[in-house]
Amino acid sequence: MSDSESTHGVDAAMRNYAEKAVALARSRGVRLDYSLKSVYAVEEMAASIRRRAEGRLHDNASGDPSPDWDPSEYPDYSELALTLGAYVGEVMRRRWGGNWHNPGQGARLRIGAEDLNPCGLAYFRLTQGHDNLAEYARRVAKKREG
Repeated sequence: MSDSESTHGVDAAMRNYAEKAVALARSRGVRLDYSLKSVYAVEEMAASIRRRAEGRLHDNASGDPSPDWDPSEYPDYSELALTLGAYVGEVMRRRWGGNWHNPGQGARLRIGAEDLNPCGLAYFRLTQGHDNLAEYARRVAKKREG
């Protein structure tokens, strides 16, 4: 398989994962439209799952984790991280171009000379509470758009 064919397969797989995120959000009454602003909704999904996994049910600004994300519904955080990270990456790819590839450590998004890892970030967000998916997208936007 050529590099082009391999990249095309990873691109297609990541677009499918991103669509799974759209469907998952829709099932909870959240609309994802591939805008940069929609990444804030994905961040709230991840943050809510993390809060509930830690037993902090009412730790956001409104005091109510909305939508109600139950971590027991997602026993495999790696799959959920791939789904949420693919969505965040697809938002960026659609805005600035680039392509998904797999250098052997999981899917990454290459935009120009940058090699981004939104799926890895989503995994650490879910499992350890590190970083913030919306802030990550904002930092990339600031770097790309000035």
